[in-house]
This record gives sequence, structure tokens and C-alpha cells, in this order.
Amino acid sequence: MSNKNEEAATLCQMANELVFGTRAKGNDPYSVFLHIGCPQGGKPIGLYHTHPGGEPVPSEQDYAEARRMKLSALCVSVPEKKITKCYRV
Repeated sequence: MSNKNEEAATLCQMANELVFGTRAKGNDPYSVFLHIGCPQGGKPIGLYHTHPGGEPVPSEQDYAEARRMKLSALCVSVPEKKITKCYRV
């Protein structure tokens, strides 16, 4: 996942494996709407999304959304820098 528009995915726990669930692509570099969902048998545990042209650091809004959805992890990627960092919520 990389582009000039923000992209996102649900992080899902499947047995001992972490996989992407539903994915979404925004219409600009600053926002994306994601329906949380996992493959059958998976449990949503976090959110992955990009910050095109930015830093791999979650915003306060990112943390607030993850807490609202009772998720425990946030991963943020900056595609141009090929950097991804994950954080506990």
C-alpha cells in the first residue's frame, strides 16, 4: 500500500499470525474512512494507515479512534521513506 492518498487497513489476529483485514483508500493525503473487518476467525486488534509525505507518528485523532474502537495497536507508514512504526494504544 503506497500512494499520494492516505490508505488504511484493519490489523487482524489470526491464530499466531497478524494479517490485514479490510482495506481502504482515501481521496486525499490527509484522511481515509475504514470499515473495521477481519477474515472469518480473525479478531481486529489494530489499525494500519499511511501518512504520505509526513511522519510515522500517530496523531491524537488516530489514538482517539483506536481507543473508541477498543483496539490495542496503531501502525503508521510513510511510503516515500519506506518506514513503518507501530505503537500500543
